[in-house]
Amino acid sequence: MADLTLTDANMQGAGIIVGGQEDGNLENCTAGGTITAPDGCYSIGGLAGCFHCSEYAKNCKAENIKIVTGDNCWLLGGLAGHSGTFENAPTLVENGTVKNVSIETGRNSERIGGITGGGFYSPMFKEYYPEPAKSDISSCTVSEFTVSGGKYVGAAVGYSYGTTSVDGFDGQMTWDGSESREQVGTDESVKLEELK
Repeated sequence: MADLTLTDANMQGAGIIVGGQEDGNLENCTAGGTITAPDGCYSIGGLAGCFHCSEYAKNCKAENIKIVTGDNCWLLGGLAGHSGTFENAPTLVENGTVKNVSIETGRNSERIGGITGGGFYSPMFKEYYPEPAKSDISSCTVSEFTVSGGKYVGAAVGYSYGTTSVDGFDGQMTWDGSESREQVGTDESVKLEELK
């Protein structure tokens, strides 16, 4: 158990176990605690801020976690804020468990998921990452996942861009008081340029 607080707006990469997990892998780990972040922060997850360019994250659990952010935050996830690769095989997020995790955020925050918020993409970084990152979400479970606020919210993935696959998923969420088993909040119905 740990408590983590970001003090400055527009910060990135925060999680109970790791912040910006880049080019590394996680396996058999469990996180619990609280994360607090101000406006504009991104890549915030219960276990990890991200699995960025990682090969895999396997058998990891996020349990009894509360994430509270300001408004205009993006890529928020019960397990990780975002995951994915750009050139190699998609990041494999396998046998992940999210239980009793809540995310409270502003109404303008976006891309929020029980496992991940989605693959990384932002016009701000288009020079470095012109396409959204790719992930495979496999055999993951989500229970007692609640979200207050935000848009593009899914029980597994907030926004998939068509580059994130979900297979063997079991879970549901409560978003703004309504229960849903919708695995992916949004796919490609919003132009990528409209996202942060």
